[in-house]
Amino acid sequence: MPVFVPCGTLQGDTVVNREGEALGQLEQIMLEVPSGEIAYAVLARGGVFGLGAKLFAIPWAAFTLDTERRRLVLDIDPKHLEQAPGFDPDHWPATADARWQPRGTRKRPGM
Repeated sequence: MPVFVPCGTLQGDTVVNREGEALGQLEQIMLEVPSGEIAYAVLARGGVFGLGAKLFAIPWAAFTLDTERRRLVLDIDPKHLEQAPGFDPDHWPATADARWQPRGTRKRPGM
């Protein structure tokens, strides 16, 4: 059964891994406008009061919503995020990159 949640209620929610370790907070949800599907979410890790946080573009399908605890679950080791490059808040990922396109809108080879 689908769960409908306004995007604004998820912004700022805690993101944890399956072991319950804190990974950061949900900064933004990025929509692919023509299809209306969620392309990716932006995970903010570290920083103080939102300043200096490292940002990561994570495909939306990688998250699981835990509605009881009001948090998102991402199956990843926090050490992986420490070593991952992240992105600059002034230069967000190019949505033309197939990794960030919703599954239904990806072009197949030869198209």
